[in-house]
Amino acid sequence: MTTSSYLVAFDEAHKPRAKISGNYSELKEHLESMGFVCQTFMEFPITRQNLSAFDLLVIPCPDFAKFSTNEIDAIAQWVKEDGGGLLCLSHAGGDKGRRSNLSELVEKFGFSYENDQVLDYTKNFGLENLPEITNFTPPHPITEGITSLCFRAGCSLSTLGLNVVPVAISNEESEPFSTPLVVTAEVQEGRVVGIGSYEMFRNEIPGGFQHAGHKEFCTNIFNWLKTDYREKIKTGEIEPKINIQEISHNIGDISSSPLSPSGIPQSKLNLSSRIIISDKSDLAALFYGLLEEITVLKDQVQNIINTILSSEEQILETQKKIDEPIPFEPSPLPELELKLEPEPNLLTEMPERPKSMTKPKKKPTSKPSKKEEPDDEQLPLTKEEIAAELETLKNKLNSIENLRDLVDSKYKNGSYTKEQYNKQTERLNNDLNRTLSRIKELEMTYKKKE
Repeated sequence: MTTSSYLVAFDEAHKPRAKISGNYSELKEHLESMGFVCQTFMEFPITRQNLSAFDLLVIPCPDFAKFSTNEIDAIAQWVKEDGGGLLCLSHAGGDKGRRSNLSELVEKFGFSYENDQVLDYTKNFGLENLPEITNFTPPHPITEGITSLCFRAGCSLSTLGLNVVPVAISNEESEPFSTPLVVTAEVQEGRVVGIGSYEMFRNEIPGGFQHAGHKEFCTNIFNWLKTDYREKIKTGEIEPKINIQEISHNIGDISSSPLSPSGIPQSKLNLSSRIIISDKSDLAALFYGLLEEITVLKDQVQNIINTILSSEEQILETQKKIDEPIPFEPSPLPELELKLEPEPNLLTEMPERPKSMTKPKKKPTSKPSKKEEPDDEQLPLTKEEIAAELETLKNKLNSIENLRDLVDSKYKNGSYTKEQYNKQTERLNNDLNRTLSRIKELEMTYKKKE
């Protein structure tokens, strides 16, 4: 391994929907052909120390897993002070659909993921949830040479900081329209890219990694994420702020660990190492970290058990099912016939739709029931989840106001006809009413829980 190799960590400690040993293997092969070295990153909790050996970190859509406050602070510090390059990818439904808190992390860099799905009924690749993106403004290195992308099953983003640059925008006929889909941010020594669709880089699916333009888009992203600061460390021009030899007590010495097949030193749990505890807070922090590790392990074991129990007739396929993304049955579309035979060499799996966009199924009942049992897909929200959604919806209100101002200005300067103006205004008013209604509903629910 040469000193110029850039090391890329793919986080798998937070149950991502994409893995380089599975549905991101084509992406991995492409990166390695470019000279990057990719490795599965299973360290938990994530710390600035165990990230210090890596140049880039990819978080490919965490699913039913959340980052702790300490992990969020550690990643932000690694990006800002150690010159790390961070790529975060989400999915239709955003944090609420995935039951994650990826937005809490990326808000450190000035943007967040919305609880929606980007649809386009006129400009798409055969289905409305495969919209074609052609609006790349302003010009940016990651979209250089790109004329079209398929934004497969993705959510939109909101920008919260002046340092954030939207580089791919939804079409004016999309829902939501003229909204950021891909953003970049430069923060101190580091760089960040946020994308609302992790499926753009998946293997063997329509609109995935093999789609025209996606491979070049990937090349641009990862080359841009290589920061000048990390390059100076590699050439010896500056010294790293954290010495790789001084990894925290629960990680083995990375300089003397055996090499993985990809050439990266493998860290390992070192229970026999000497632990220095100066006061009670150090002891509490140690046990807190152990508890978090136990929680993650418990969730992973429970997922395996659930998979086995739900596959009694196909036990031999259990491992295959675990490695693949969690299947999701999309809402039936009127133009599709389920009896059609799939075309040769074409995977016909449909992108998942967020639960918030599908109508709940009515249960057939022969007798009127005073109290229906709750649907598994509509579990009651906790106070924390309600508060988080309220915060997101209030941010959305600001976005709607900004979009209304944009529509007004486009109508005044002649960019919109009267018909276009009325159509966009009607959409925004409907969106505003739905948002206000949901806020009122959540506030009433929150009061009942107090």
